[in-house]
Amino acid sequence: MRLIRNPDQAELLSALKSGPLRVAEDCASGDFWVWPAPLWTHAEAIRRFLPATADGAGYLHDRREVMAYLKRRAGR
Repeated sequence: MRLIRNPDQAELLSALKSGPLRVAEDCASGDFWVWPAPLWTHAEAIRRFLPATADGAGYLHDRREVMAYLKRRAGR
């Protein structure tokens, strides 16, 4: 797994099997991306792959955090 744009619940839970995920959000477009935490730091991912308007939103460590994150995003 590398970088996933706007993953759904199943994709997030599947990706989580390999370990913690980092999350970045783009306030301008509303998109978000996830990737395995050891792969890149937020700054590296934003510099290499993501739009300049993306901001690191944190980590997802387990199923509970994934579900809470998706619930917050749905409320936007």
